[in-house]
Amino acid sequence: MNLKKYRVWSKKYNKMFFVEKINFDEKIVVARAFDNEMPHKIIHSFNDVYFLESIGSNDKNNIEIYEGDIVKYCNKHYVVKYFNNYAQYSLSKGFDTLELPMASYIITNYCEVIGNVFNDPGLLA
Repeated sequence: MNLKKYRVWSKKYNKMFFVEKINFDEKIVVARAFDNEMPHKIIHSFNDVYFLESIGSNDKNNIEIYEGDIVKYCNKHYVVKYFNNYAQYSLSKGFDTLELPMASYIITNYCEVIGNVFNDPGLLA
């Protein structure tokens, strides 16, 4: 069984957290911080986080790619987004613009994760 992997951006703590458990009945997520500043597990309400799903592939440096990551491709910066209309992850420059479908050979050979939209929004300027 292939389980989906998530991380969450906490609106309350302005931090990224690794998801350890999701309770859909109570609408909470148990997560731990990426850094050692907050070593304990924290319970977040669904309303207090943005869910970011792993796309199931790694970049050219073997870093796992998630929605909301900023990747460098052909010396340009793009956001990784899921487009429901196309049922696929794509690289985007704008909020709803489909720029580039993400083919696995492009991701693993040419894309490089350089940040995410929450910690590094300036990379998109």
